Amino acid sequence: MQLTLLRLSAILHIILWGVIIYNFYKNKRKNRSEALNIIRIYFFLVFFLDSFSVFADFYISNAQFINYIYIPLEYTLLVLFLDKLQYSRQFSIALYISIFVVLIYEISYSAIDHGYRNYNPIGGYLSSGGLIIISLYILSTIYKRVDFNVNLKSNSAFWFTFSILTINALDLFATFIQASNFISLSNDGYYLIGTSRNIIKAILMTGYLIGVKV
Repeated sequence: MQLTLLRLSAILHIILWGVIIYNFYKNKRKNRSEALNIIRIYFFLVFFLDSFSVFADFYISNAQFINYIYIPLEYTLLVLFLDKLQYSRQFSIALYISIFVVLIYEISYSAIDHGYRNYNPIGGYLSSGGLIIISLYILSTIYKRVDFNVNLKSNSAFWFTFSILTINALDLFATFIQASNFISLSNDGYYLIGTSRNIIKAILMTGYLIGVKV
C-alpha cells in the first residue's frame, strides 16, 4: 500500500509538470528571453526524468543512477536560469564555479567503485543547499527592483525563484531525514518520507504554475 501511494505521488508530479509546460506555451510563447528559454528546457527535463523514474521504479531493481543524472542537470539549468536574473559579474563567476563543483563531484562519485548504484546524500546537500543560497540572493535583488504590492505578485521571475527556494528547502530537509536514518529506517519508513515529500512538493510546484500564468 505504501509503495503504491509513493508511486501515485510521483505520477502526480508528472501530471503537474505537464500542466506547467502546457500553460508555459499558452502564456509565454511570445517571450523569447534567455531566462525563460532556460526554464522551459528545465521543465521538459524534469518532466522526462520524472517520467523515466516512474518507469524505472517498476522495471529496474536499483535506479539510484537516475539521481546522478538528475541532480547535476537540474542544478546546472536552475543556476543558469537564476544567473540571468542578476547583473553581478563576480556573482556569475561564483555560480559557474558552483556548477563545476557539483558536476565534478557527481561524476566522480558515480564513476568510482560503481558509486552510481549507491545512495549518496552529499550531492543532494550540495545541490539543494547551493540553490537555497542563490535563490535567496536573487529574491533579495528582485525585491529591491520592484514594488511588492504592484509588481512582485505578477512577476514570473519572483514565482520561479520562490519555487526553487521552497522546493529545495524541502529536498534538503527530506535528504537530511533519510540520510540520518539510513540504516534504521524500514522500507515503510522510506515510502512514508518519499510520499510526504512528493505531496508537499506538488503543492510547492504551484509556484511554477503561477509564474507561467502571470
